[in-house]
Amino acid sequence: MLNRREFLGLGLACGVSLGGVQWLGRRHTKRFARTYAPQLALFVHHAGSDPIDQIQFLADEGFGAIADSGLKAKPPKLQARIGDQLARRGLAIGPFVGVAHFGRPTFASGSLEIRRELLRDLRLAIDTARRVGGADLIVIPGKAMPHVPEVIQDRRAVDTLRFCADACERQGIRMLLEPTASVGNSSRMFLRSVDQAAQLSRAVGSPACRLLFDVFDQAMTGNDLLQLLRRSSDVLGSVQIADAPSRHEPGSGEIDFERLFDVLDSIGYDGVLGMEHGKRLPGRDGERAVINAYVALDQSTQRPSPAERAAARQRSTSAWVKSNTSIV
Repeated sequence: MLNRREFLGLGLACGVSLGGVQWLGRRHTKRFARTYAPQLALFVHHAGSDPIDQIQFLADEGFGAIADSGLKAKPPKLQARIGDQLARRGLAIGPFVGVAHFGRPTFASGSLEIRRELLRDLRLAIDTARRVGGADLIVIPGKAMPHVPEVIQDRRAVDTLRFCADACERQGIRMLLEPTASVGNSSRMFLRSVDQAAQLSRAVGSPACRLLFDVFDQAMTGNDLLQLLRRSSDVLGSVQIADAPSRHEPGSGEIDFERLFDVLDSIGYDGVLGMEHGKRLPGRDGERAVINAYVALDQSTQRPSPAERAAARQRSTSAWVKSNTSIV
């Protein structure tokens, strides 16, 4: 089973080459009603290891977006080539890791020096987003400080997030707060639950600070996925999907994705669905099984019209406003 750090490694392992086939670049043919975003490293047996070739393959298969968790660490020239190819083929790019700290307190520390460091790191991520035409940066806000009251840590984090949100909002970029519920030693991390991330986002009070909802992570905590989605819908920024307990493609585990998609539709979510998983089977057969799983899932779930999704978003926001609470 892959964890969050292993996914970052996948993104880095794929795409160190600046070579590859030079494609003429036609627009992709839309195959899916929803915007699924496969990780670039997911189909190496079909597309090879070069990111440009991988984008070409995903576009030819009808996907409308890609994901690349390790994008920020790739060379700027390669980032620019990725952005050019995405634009030529008409693909979006899903969230990528902008700021992530697993080993020390950062956002909860209250340190001005660390805040300056975070802002420098964030600006590098914003530069990456510009090169590829991206808009969403994943933020994993470091470890907790066990001897400091949680309310103080929350206030410190909100203060720093507001500085970061100001920098992002000016550039049309969003931060997506990712709880690390299923990461080893997650109890030591500052941001541990969807509810906490949603409350922090509300306290920041900026459209540039939203929640990243990882379906697999939340399923592994034993939470009610559907209730969590409804509760956090007012600040939901993006969704990543994988089946549980193995973190493979939908249909390989226990999650009822048809019910999950019904809830996403009911709250008006129409964003990218990051394919944050590996393959149940090895090799080319395993890769083709992933694509077939998404074709079957997409065909089994009818998507509402844009007007219906907009009305659902309005209802969801109104329902939260009536019961507004804040931690800060």
